[in-house]
Amino acid sequence: MATVAVAVGAAAFVSFRSPDIYSASLVLTVEQLPRLPGSFSVPTPQEITERAKDERLLTEKLGSDDRAQWFVEHAKFQVEKELVSVTLEGPAPPADLVGMLDAVVEGLREAYARDLADAIDLRLTEIALRVKTLEAQIAEWQGFADKAYREALRQREEIRAKIEAIKGDPSLLQVEVGLEWRTLEGALAEKEVDLLFSRLRPVEILIDGVDRLGILYFDQLSGRYVDAKAELLSLREEEALLRELRDKGSVLRVVRGPNGSSEPVGPHRGMNIAVAGVLGIFAGILGAFAWNYLREGGDGRHT
Repeated sequence: MATVAVAVGAAAFVSFRSPDIYSASLVLTVEQLPRLPGSFSVPTPQEITERAKDERLLTEKLGSDDRAQWFVEHAKFQVEKELVSVTLEGPAPPADLVGMLDAVVEGLREAYARDLADAIDLRLTEIALRVKTLEAQIAEWQGFADKAYREALRQREEIRAKIEAIKGDPSLLQVEVGLEWRTLEGALAEKEVDLLFSRLRPVEILIDGVDRLGILYFDQLSGRYVDAKAELLSLREEEALLRELRDKGSVLRVVRGPNGSSEPVGPHRGMNIAVAGVLGIFAGILGAFAWNYLREGGDGRHT
């Protein structure tokens, strides 16, 4: 009975002298975002866990090395599929524990937001350079098409002027003597007109094609032009998505919490006292047997 009383008393003394332990927890996950830059590595739950223990990040957000060390010692991390659960237990008010978790999550979100912003800025720079190159190439092709079009217009005017000049020259007209005869000069002029019309035909075709199709009329440029335009459109869309993504912020999302317990989670005083009582009973029984054994052994030797 004395052993039980001592064990229970010691357990009660230690349990009631120990401060209440409170708990706070939260759950994080990684956002599934589209069109992330290739230079940005999407963090895994394991990487998030390791970064949450970074001393520099914790010191910056919690305010001191001691608080950072206290967080590392009392925080428990659990990874399940794509979720990271963080539980913080300690002899501190629940509001303080929730505040520490809030600060750490804010630090993690800011850190990943900076990483993402740096990767986006790098990709936007690459896009800007590529867009500039494509626009310069398209402008060069467009200049070639415009030059060909202007040259065709000039040739058309020149050929038409020659044709009109030939038709308007009386000395080159046909003459009639009995049956219809042509002068030698008229026959040559007619051949020259036919030749001019044959030259005029492809010029007219080019002008009409450019009027209808623009640069796509030129077979040697149309394929590359279409590809360049498609790439330029894709880059513009990617640029818009990246800017929207940069404004959105971090890739981390809080699924639940942080929530603090209103009731202490420890120490389990009743359980501690009960266990001490049971252990005290066993220790007392063993002590009684040992004492009885020693006493009976002593009497036997005396007899």
